[in-house]
Amino acid sequence: DNALLAFPPPLLSLHKISHLCLDGNRIASVPAGIQALTDLRKLALERNLLTSLPEEMESLTRLFDPRVEGSVHLGGNPGKKIAAHIRFMVATKCLIKTLETSSDDESDDAELLSNLTRSKDLADD
Repeated sequence: DNALLAFPPPLLSLHKISHLCLDGNRIASVPAGIQALTDLRKLALERNLLTSLPEEMESLTRLFDPRVEGSVHLGGNPGKKIAAHIRFMVATKCLIKTLETSSDDESDDAELLSNLTRSKDLADD
């Protein structure tokens, strides 16, 4: 817990960082440049002032690995859509990974697509 008012720009140059904890600050936004942190596996931004996340975060494939639960912690932020946005990003990654290795079972694909659509609807509300 610190008194940071913004996401520290020097952190964006730490390309090999895998865990980042900025809980309990006053950070209102995550810069689009976060996509440079390609090794990021855990991100904690609880108890800040976040109301949204940049679309560029979707490119952080290690962070949104559908096989790893709890890699992003955003509780205690005023943005109600943040959790739904994260679920949508994870569902998207899961769907892409599944379709890349998919069998011919169309019912599984339909269920994944249905889950993705529900997640997107929640993120848009």
